[in-house]
Amino acid sequence: MEVTISRFWSINDDDGISRAAVLLKRSRVDAQVSRYIFDYIWTHILAQKKLMQKGNYAFTLFFDVIRKTHRFFYDSIYNTDTVKFHPAGRNRKYNGVRTTEVSISCNCNLFDELITPGVYAGLVYDMFREVYIAQYGF
Repeated sequence: MEVTISRFWSINDDDGISRAAVLLKRSRVDAQVSRYIFDYIWTHILAQKKLMQKGNYAFTLFFDVIRKTHRFFYDSIYNTDTVKFHPAGRNRKYNGVRTTEVSISCNCNLFDELITPGVYAGLVYDMFREVYIAQYGF
C-alpha cells in the first residue's frame, strides 16, 4: 500500500488582493505535519481495525478561508461557524492497482501565515476523521 498526501492552498483573488500577497498569507507550517497526523491515525486506528489494507491512496488537502460567496451543502458533525469540512473520493485503477483518490476541503478563518502547528495539526486530524466517518461510519 502506498499513501501520498499533498496539500493545496487557494490563491483565489476574491478580495482584490494580488496573487503574491495571497501566497504570503499561506501557512508556514511544514507539510510533513500532515504526514505525521496520517501516520498517527494509521497506527492507532486504521491498522488495528484492518482498514485501508489494499490498494494505494492519494489524499489532497485543500485549504481556504471562508468567504461570503461560499455556500456549504455538506453537513458534518465537525462543521462550526468558522470551520467547514467536505470530503470527496473516487476509485481509479492505475497500471492494474486500485487507487483511491480523496480530496478533503477545509474552509477555515484560521488559515493564514500565523496559524500555529498545533492548530494546523488539529484541523488536519479533523479533516482525516471526516473522511473515515464518511467512508467507514466511525
